[in-house]
Amino acid sequence: MEHIILIGDPGTGKSTLLTGLTGKPFASGMSTGTGKTTQLQTEVVNGVRYSDTPGLDDAVTKKRAAEEIAAAVRLGGTVKLLFVVTLEAARIRAGNMATIRTVVDALKEREVRVTGKFSVLINKMTPREKAMWTDTATSGPDLMRDILNDIGPVDRLAFMERVYALEDADNGKLPAQQLTVVRSLLTVMQTMDVPSGTSVEVKVDKIGELTAAFEAELKQTKAAHEAALAAAKKGDSTLLLEIVRGVSNVASVVALASPAAQVARGFRSLF
Repeated sequence: MEHIILIGDPGTGKSTLLTGLTGKPFASGMSTGTGKTTQLQTEVVNGVRYSDTPGLDDAVTKKRAAEEIAAAVRLGGTVKLLFVVTLEAARIRAGNMATIRTVVDALKEREVRVTGKFSVLINKMTPREKAMWTDTATSGPDLMRDILNDIGPVDRLAFMERVYALEDADNGKLPAQQLTVVRSLLTVMQTMDVPSGTSVEVKVDKIGELTAAFEAELKQTKAAHEAALAAAKKGDSTLLLEIVRGVSNVASVVALASPAAQVARGFRSLF
């Protein structure tokens, strides 16, 4: 059976997406303390299983969430694995990156062929963020892939704007435009064969350390971007080149709507 699993931290919008896709009520909306999804919810619609899992980026519930994600994997099937993430300061949140790394590592340990087969949907983007990261003239999608490739090659990458009308709504209805984006993505995603009963251990003991590491990298690249932007405004390409070379995750130096992006296009061999 085809099995679509959505994984993402609290507030990324997984449940709203699944409600729209299936017509079944997956609890969504505002909550205090923890995400709305606190346990695995799975529904079969027209011969396809859809699973909504709780997020790992919650100190109180992360162990329970890890067990629920493992339960979704045990159901097995021809799996399409979609991580739903959001941005902070135009970059993927550190906690979201840690969640992807943790789940992908758990699957790899059980020799599930996940490399290059999982996809990422960047949800709740502002119009400007979406314009920045989808701009092929400044290699936006390629740069986002480079960031995610720190974890492993991604199959598909999709971008979706924020629906402000859903911000304060419980179990809100996703507009047709957003549903089309998700359905189109699911249609072309690669699958991975996961035998029923496959047992994975989603190790969350170090997820705080992972998040801190990604946060540190975010601060480093943000500082580098600010320096690169200043260098670009001055027309100092030599300084810009030195800044880019000095950052481990060089892709995220570029803020795609800035003058630095145009200068950086001359340094494609570095990316």
